[in-house]
Amino acid sequence: MIRDHEPDPPILTSRITDLLCRTGPHPAVFGAARPSRGARTSSDVMTLTAKDLEPGDAALLRSA
Repeated sequence: MIRDHEPDPPILTSRITDLLCRTGPHPAVFGAARPSRGARTSSDVMTLTAKDLEPGDAALLRSA
């Protein structure tokens, strides 16, 4: 059985999110989304996973 996928509504406000675990050696996951710069209705989405971060380390999320 094939089901139609209902797309997510477009993102109108830029967003940044992160998933962090303060205990144990777990990767950090960062995400960013913003409205598309083009004519399409879908959003620009980026995710980044970083391992072995130490206190004071930084991750830069940059889009061109």
